[in-house]
This record gives sequence, structure tokens and C-alpha cells, in this order.
Amino acid sequence: MSEENMNNQPENNQEQQAAYTTNNVDNKPNKSSKKAIIIISTIITLIVIAVVVIFVVRSALTSEAALKLETFLNTKLSEIEKDMNSDDSMSYEPFKCTGSSVIKCKSSSINIKDSDLELISKDIVFSVEPGVKNTNLTFSGDFKVSVFDYDKERKGPVDINIDCTNNAEIDGEKKYIINKVACTNKLNDVTDKQTSTIYLQNDKFEVGNFILLLKDMEENQESYSDLIDEIDYAVTQSTNSISSTDLTQSVVNLINTFEKKEEYTKESLVSQFEEEKAEIDSMISILSSSEDMPEVKILKDFFDTADNVLTKGHNSVDINVKLKDGKDVSDVLFLGFEPRLYDVSFSSK
Repeated sequence: MSEENMNNQPENNQEQQAAYTTNNVDNKPNKSSKKAIIIISTIITLIVIAVVVIFVVRSALTSEAALKLETFLNTKLSEIEKDMNSDDSMSYEPFKCTGSSVIKCKSSSINIKDSDLELISKDIVFSVEPGVKNTNLTFSGDFKVSVFDYDKERKGPVDINIDCTNNAEIDGEKKYIINKVACTNKLNDVTDKQTSTIYLQNDKFEVGNFILLLKDMEENQESYSDLIDEIDYAVTQSTNSISSTDLTQSVVNLINTFEKKEEYTKESLVSQFEEEKAEIDSMISILSSSEDMPEVKILKDFFDTADNVLTKGHNSVDINVKLKDGKDVSDVLFLGFEPRLYDVSFSSK
């Protein structure tokens, strides 16, 4: 977040920012680790939005719902495998689905490997309790993520566990599907408890009924992927509570997992941060002179929180993001994250 905000600053600050970026480039996670997060998020999104909201509600009122969903999921996995590049590989155990009013599906493994990343997952499970206006679902899975550097050296793995619930509600009057998501995730020994409210918007949601929405899509021969491409979205509220028994040591372990050029210790990381604090404070001071810069406060709060973790031994961090008072979800659709529209706070203990 902070790096992106820095890149949007006035031109007269570019030299200071470039120097800061150059001095710290070796300490940033490998870009491929970001790709791992994207792939994991994509898997969850496809299951939660495409499969559950678009497919399950249509089938859930029949005795063949579980079988239909099972066939659908495995067909999609097969199509993904066929569409992969020749240098990539994918293997998986087919999903098995059971139940009627509540449908539970499980795959014991889905593995993906390409030139940058390897994702090994096991025990991917989700359950769905569909309805006309509301759909409740859960999702969980264990993942091991490794990345490959430019020399094709494997780095990792990092163990990730995801355990999420979601209530999806359709609001025909405002053309929204409102998702209230709660997750408890683990990254090695770091726990992240997260809640968020995510709005999806599309004119087709005006029907206010999941089954009628799907019926209309069938009559017009529209696919779920067509609908997803047309959806606008906004996050109106998100909280993250990140903790570990020794958060600084956990950060050191993660850095050393992906960075092999230098072996960090807790002491060396703290020492390096303290050496660069003056430069960080100077950079924030320069940025603060610019007008209309709400992201400067976000940047300052971020570094103050990092200081508390690294030098004061704080082992938990809370991050809160919400729309400013008086703002509506319609203000942020199409825009993505705009600091002027959100209140963002960091705290630690």
C-alpha cells in the first residue's frame, strides 16, 4: 500500500523516493510471492462467486444438486488444466460433493506449478447452504507455496491455512450482492483474523433473487465468466488482526525463506530498521508538505507500527479500513482504493 501511494506523489519527491526504493529493494519479498497470493485469492474467488452464487442456487432445490456441482467443478478443473501453458503443470484429485440442503465438496489436493511458483494444496473443502435471498458458505484449505528466483532456485515453502465463512445477500433495489466475509488465516506461525464487507454490483442483480438471476442467464445463454467480467466491486470495511508469539522473529523467518543472499537475524533486522528511521522520517516530512495527501498519514502510521513491532516487542497488529462517514459504496465503485474516501488506522500491542 505504502509503495503504491509513494509512486503517486508529486514529481519533486521522486528522487527521494527512488533513493529509498533502491536502498530497500533487497529487503522486499520476491515478486513471485505476490503471485502466490493472487493465485490463492483467485481459487477462492472462483469457488465463492462463480460456483456458489451462480451455480449452486440453481441446483440446490433438486436431489441431484451435489452431483451437478461435483460435475461442474471437475469439468472446470479439467478445462483449467488444458488451458495451461506447456511449461506449466497441474494435478488434482477430483472434487466429491455430498448433501442436499447443505452441500459439502472436497478435493484432497490441487497442485499447480509454473516457472515462478509452485502451489501445493490439500483438503480443500467448502460447504454451501443456498437460498433465494441469502447464501451461506464456508471455505477451508491448506497450502504450501514455493517460489523460484531468476536462477530457478526454489525458495520456501511457506505454509498457509485458510478458513473462511461468507454470507452473500442479494439486494435488488440497489443491484448489489453483499458479501460479509470472516476468515482465520495462518502464514507459518502468524495468525491473521480478518473480517470484511464486499459489495458486487451489476444491473442483472436488480431481480433481487438468485434463482431468477440464474434463470435469466440461462435464457440468454450467458456464462458465469461473462457475468464476473461485468461486475464492479468495492470493499467498504475490512479489519485485520495479525499476531504471533514473537512477531519480529516470524517476520525474520519469512524474509529468510525467500531471501537467500543474506541471512537475517532478529537483531540485524531491528538494527537495520533503526539505521534507516531517520531517512524514513525525512521522507515522510517531505511528503507531508504536499497538499491533499491523506496517504501520508497512512504511511506514517504504518512505519510507527513497524517501529513498535521491531523495537518495542509488540506482537500483534490491527489494521482497520472503512469508508469515511457520509460516504457510500457508490462512491468507491470503479475507483478501487482511494485514501481520501477511507479511514485507515494501524495499532499494535
